[in-house]
Amino acid sequence: MKRIGLCAVAVLASAVSPGVAAWEVETSVGATPMVMNYQSKEPEANTDWEMITYPLSISVTFNLNRINRVVTDLRYADFDIPAGKGGIGVSVKGWQLTTALQHRFRMTRNIRPWVGGGLVSSVLDVSDRHRTDRDGFLIERLSDRTDSTMSAIALTGLEWEITRYWVFATEARYEVPFSDGLHGYGLGAGLRYQF
Repeated sequence: MKRIGLCAVAVLASAVSPGVAAWEVETSVGATPMVMNYQSKEPEANTDWEMITYPLSISVTFNLNRINRVVTDLRYADFDIPAGKGGIGVSVKGWQLTTALQHRFRMTRNIRPWVGGGLVSSVLDVSDRHRTDRDGFLIERLSDRTDSTMSAIALTGLEWEITRYWVFATEARYEVPFSDGLHGYGLGAGLRYQF
């Protein structure tokens, strides 16, 4: 009985190992500045919309095959959304990690459009929370909070292959939180190195 088990393991290993050895994942790494228009969904109410800039977003892609890939990016959030008149103001700091699956559509050899969706996981410190009246005067200060939130994301991209190793990449994204969190849309562009 032990010999049958050992033979089965040996046959399985020999069948799988050539495929594993031949499977090479094409990867690209890059940096992308982004401009986002965000609204923070707070427990008390939503903030106004505010245009913010991420100076740097580190992104990595893993090609699963010629037409599908996994995209992940990491960025640090540090911005304020003012209360405006009769609203809630907040200061947001923390990390966001995006993971999405994208599908490629054929255009030309050097231009590659991608469309997909995924999740954004955020760990955010939301401080300086306050509410103002219609004249802009402070009504109340709200307690600070630290949240781990999840958002759904629709993510599209367009890439131009400059050389064999360098790609100019653009992306557009739309994020919707499942509960409290950041809701918004934005654009980014940057360079990726593929190897």
